Amino acid sequence: GARLRGSAYPPVTVLYRRDKGVYEQDGHAHRVVINGEVRQLHAVMLHDDRKPLSRWLRSQDAYAAQEVEKLARATTLGLTDRVRKLRLVAPLAVFFYCLFVQGNILDGRAGLFYAYQRMLAETLLSLHLLQDDVQPDAEKGN
Repeated sequence: GARLRGSAYPPVTVLYRRDKGVYEQDGHAHRVVINGEVRQLHAVMLHDDRKPLSRWLRSQDAYAAQEVEKLARATTLGLTDRVRKLRLVAPLAVFFYCLFVQGNILDGRAGLFYAYQRMLAETLLSLHLLQDDVQPDAEKGN
């Protein structure tokens, strides 16, 4: 419910002509691919994604399982995804990234809450990756 200075999320295309865009699955996310020119929006867009913590936790667990599949299938990985595969490093890295690089330390409790949420989300991903290391044939979704 509080406006933050920064986010761990990359920029996404949100305004486009429907006939020019096609969605593709990217891990747990959907990314739109635009057939045509894409330009920078020079205005502020606020994204209010509040939800109960219990629902957020369930969603993050499901997203983490999907991200493990994405990371396993990828033939090339960008820097962010290579860090995410470092299991123990990624949760701490995202925490400090959100607080200090994105400036959320200046947003008080809301900034700390956001950084902690992102750290927890990365911890869930790390746990799923470690489970895959230890029990490669473990039933997915548990």
